[in-house]
Amino acid sequence: MSASVLQLSRGPAQVPDGNMTRARSIAVALILIATCMSLLPGCGGNTRLARQYCETGDTWYQKAVVLGRKLTDDEQQILKVMLANDVAGLVALKGQLTDMIGDVDESLGYLEKADDYYNKVLRLKDVPEYKQYAEIMREAVQKNKDSLTVGRQLANSVMGIIQSAESGVPVDLQAYVKSGSHTVNLLDQYVRTVIELETEARTYATQHDLF
Repeated sequence: MSASVLQLSRGPAQVPDGNMTRARSIAVALILIATCMSLLPGCGGNTRLARQYCETGDTWYQKAVVLGRKLTDDEQQILKVMLANDVAGLVALKGQLTDMIGDVDESLGYLEKADDYYNKVLRLKDVPEYKQYAEIMREAVQKNKDSLTVGRQLANSVMGIIQSAESGVPVDLQAYVKSGSHTVNLLDQYVRTVIELETEARTYATQHDLF
């Protein structure tokens, strides 16, 4: 292919006009075929699919992140009330706590969808860089799931405290916060790990020009 193109490039002095026209047509056809082949799975199409799957996974992941920020704000508000040992104030947040538990489940659903798309990338061939990115993001997804699962357990516990207070049972919110400090520290550790993984994924994507 390359030799014939080089010969044709020497001009009509060596190649008749008819042959030149046919040669150019063949060259154009070959370029078009190569372009079409690059869109088929198993060739360049896998790169296209890998990028598409990663981007879709990132979209679902970001939905979970946005909801996670709201959950963090709600958690801080509830923690502030509990540290003040404001039982009445905590009871007043019962509806908000119920919404939080629903948000946790919704966020877990988003993460499941993100994980599904990252997992699709791992089943493709010849896309090692996208696979590495997907692996990192899957780790971030799992840490987020772990964090949300622990957070839901805490939320359910706080709901139990509210129900006890509503039934007239004395509760010590500060003592509860103190007893749950280990779990809170665990959540903080999850958050730090997630931030590290997200940073690693962004850096890797930039270094390898994935998007």
